[in-house]
Amino acid sequence: MGNVSGVGVRESSEDLMEESPPHTPKTSVQSPPLFTPQSPMVVPLKRFDGMTQNPFENEEFQEEHGIPTMFTWSNGGKEVAVEGSWDDWKTKKALQKSGKDFTIIKVLPPGVYQYRFMVDGEWRHAPDVPWMIHETGNVYNIMDLQAL
Repeated sequence: MGNVSGVGVRESSEDLMEESPPHTPKTSVQSPPLFTPQSPMVVPLKRFDGMTQNPFENEEFQEEHGIPTMFTWSNGGKEVAVEGSWDDWKTKKALQKSGKDFTIIKVLPPGVYQYRFMVDGEWRHAPDVPWMIHETGNVYNIMDLQAL
C-alpha cells in the first residue's frame, strides 16, 4: 500500500508549518491603565507644643482621639443644627438631610454631654433619646460617652 495518487501526505512537522499563518511579532502597545496612577503623599502629623491648652478643645485632636457619635433628628423641619456642652455651647453644626432624617457625625472625647437641636430657628430636644430639664427650665438631650 502506498500513497494514493493526487493526495499528498506530509512526513514532517516542517511541512505543516509552511501553511500556518506567519508569526505576528508582539507589539509594544499596552492597554491603558484602569486607574490613573497617583503619587504617594507625605502628610506631616501635627504636634501639640506645650500642654498649657486643653487638647480636647482642638477639633483636630478630637477627630484623632475621640468617639464617633451620630446625632439624628427625626422630627421634621427644613434646617437642623446641633450644639452642645462638648465645646461649651460655642458652635452650631448643621445636620445633613438623609431621607426624612437629619444626621451628623461628630467625634467627641469620652464624657457626659448635654446638647440641643436648632430646628428652623427654634431650640428643640429629641424626645426619643435621653433628655433632662435644666434648673433654668431649658430642656436638653444628654449623652454619656464611655471610653472604648
